[in-house]
Amino acid sequence: MKRFKLLLICFPVLLLALIPLVGCGIPQSDYDALLSEKTNLESEKQTLQNDYDTLATAHESLQAEKSTLEAEKQALKEDYDTLNNENDTLESDLGTLQGEKQSLQDNYTAVNSELTEIQKVYPPRNFSSLRELTDWLLTNDVSEKPDTIYAEDTLARAYEIQEDALIDGYIISVDYDLWDDGTATIVCAAYINGTIFYWSPDDDITYEETYFLTIAW
Repeated sequence: MKRFKLLLICFPVLLLALIPLVGCGIPQSDYDALLSEKTNLESEKQTLQNDYDTLATAHESLQAEKSTLEAEKQALKEDYDTLNNENDTLESDLGTLQGEKQSLQDNYTAVNSELTEIQKVYPPRNFSSLRELTDWLLTNDVSEKPDTIYAEDTLARAYEIQEDALIDGYIISVDYDLWDDGTATIVCAAYINGTIFYWSPDDDITYEETYFLTIAW
């Protein structure tokens, strides 16, 4: 480009220099040489001009391509930012879902554990043997309380034993007999393999029933 600009400056100067030379009786051979050089310079100038135009066009094309690439780059960056934000949202949602899943799993485990415990005592059943009954009475501490004096207190204690047995999944009945002399007989009873065993709410000593009692099962 510098060479081209230099030629553009020097060429008019050269032409001005040739004018006085022609009028001064320059030999024809020198004139022809200068004219040939002028023609060559003009040709070279045109070639340089063409090269310049070609480079200018290429430059404009590259500028347009650069602008297109920059626009595509910006669009890709925006898409990346959008996808990155969506990814953050998905990760947050995943964390929330995992927390909810863990909560549900914990609840399921707790409910299943409760169900297992309930199934151990529900539906309530009769004691399978006298040994099972006596073992249970040993673990129940109601009879260890001070002896009762009034019938209503003894009856309340019998119902307490019945309730404790029901919580543990066993069936115990309460028998209440009021006699003509104003006294009362209050016992707890359990039905075991066709036999009724009874005991006082104030102790754990069991007896086998030898006559029919009115027992509410």
